[in-house]
Amino acid sequence: MNRLFTICIFVLALLGAVTGCSDDPATPQAADGAAINGVVDNDLGPFSYVVDQASHPGDPVDGPFILRGDNLHYDDGFGALVVDLTVTNASPMVQPEPVTITFLKLLPDGVTIIDPANSEPTFTFEFTNDDGMWTPGETSLPLTVSFVVDDGVSIAFVAEIGLGFGTDSGVISGHVWHDINEDGEWNDDEVGLGGIPVALSDETPGVPGGGMFDVVLTAPDGSYAFTGLSSGLYGVHPAPRPDIRRTTPELQILLTETTDGVGSFDEADFGVAVDSVPSLVLEATADATVRSDLAARENDNYGADPFLGVGTSRNPNGEADAIRSLVRFDLQIIQRPVISARLEMSLAAFRDGFDQTYDLGVYAVADFFPLPPIMPWIEGNGSEITPLPPGVEWVDAAGGVAWIGAEDGGDANNQTQPGFMPDAFAHTLVVQNEHLAGDVISWDVTRLVNAWLSGGLPNRGLVIRDTTTGGIFRQIWLGSRDGLLRGYTDDRVQPGPRLVLEFQ
Repeated sequence: MNRLFTICIFVLALLGAVTGCSDDPATPQAADGAAINGVVDNDLGPFSYVVDQASHPGDPVDGPFILRGDNLHYDDGFGALVVDLTVTNASPMVQPEPVTITFLKLLPDGVTIIDPANSEPTFTFEFTNDDGMWTPGETSLPLTVSFVVDDGVSIAFVAEIGLGFGTDSGVISGHVWHDINEDGEWNDDEVGLGGIPVALSDETPGVPGGGMFDVVLTAPDGSYAFTGLSSGLYGVHPAPRPDIRRTTPELQILLTETTDGVGSFDEADFGVAVDSVPSLVLEATADATVRSDLAARENDNYGADPFLGVGTSRNPNGEADAIRSLVRFDLQIIQRPVISARLEMSLAAFRDGFDQTYDLGVYAVADFFPLPPIMPWIEGNGSEITPLPPGVEWVDAAGGVAWIGAEDGGDANNQTQPGFMPDAFAHTLVVQNEHLAGDVISWDVTRLVNAWLSGGLPNRGLVIRDTTTGGIFRQIWLGSRDGLLRGYTDDRVQPGPRLVLEFQ
């Protein structure tokens, strides 16, 4: 059964008052017990609701997804209550477009929607790009919906978010599990593994550009998905890594066209054995910059930017710790302590300043300092480096983690940056006159990594800060994982963050 969400908006248009509806008997109830009841504040500001699942041809798709409303007002000319809706992919997975909202029930009886598509009005969200992929952190353009209702009458509605099929709408998905006994069977005591690279290759005969097509990392439960695929023959297998061996065969999957678009295959499961190796290099699974050096930058998302910045404030000039970078690694596959762990990052450029010394500290992201608990930070899809690759938004329109997000009264597209522990786990100095682009900057983070592995600290990632100041606006750029992953053409692009682990 598809999960629905209940959005309850009670508006006294003449008085401009909005009240909650969770206890009102007139509120329509969704058929599923997991329905969400929303409340809108009385200041007519932005409101948002978290949607656990979206409907999809076949099985529902897990979120979360975030529906937001802005610019709520009564239009006397049309006799309608008007709201601008946007929807954000807050899940860690790329989802297929088109993305729709369908209004299933309206109260009171007689309420209608201007220009409904059918008896159960469905509207399609539009995006700034047409790549057919709803990427993590990506937010739609505003969709204006007008409810025809008399002045002063309260309304409520039940709706669902839907994910549909387009012309490039094929999906290949599955799990990678830890095959402990290496028998090629997924047994009850064997769990999915996160952070495993899975490769997709285009095996369609005669198609130019065949071979390696895409690589994704599995989620913490071992799941993965390739979306936005056209019809054709594909090969899928765990990508080579020194500490894993495939215990099940590579799959070849044929996706064909259907009446709804392109078909899907959701049982591309693989077993892997985990070997003991003396050392291992892990790539970051998420990274982003957050900044407050200008008021206009506090709500911007840099999750897909090719560079990670650390530096001081532009206004007021030279204020320390105004640009920070967040990095996260998936350590689920690591089952034993390390004797050494190095965080390595490649120097891309000194963006501003001259003859400066940066004291870059590594701090553990934590739920309790200095901000209240929030859900794990979302990398997002914003960048300021043009030309923007497919799926990347300009920083102002993008969604994801920012210095100040909706929880702080900022941009509703963005998530508040997480808190961090007050003391650094490691420091390193970078001297502008001594270091060059391409130099590897490293930190000894053995203590932090072992705290993550032992469960002493939850692995929420780390934040890189510089709490010193040269009295001027200055910024150092380090390579992000997105520079090479997304194919930026900027000649300053460098490899992203790495975690170099050594074992006994």
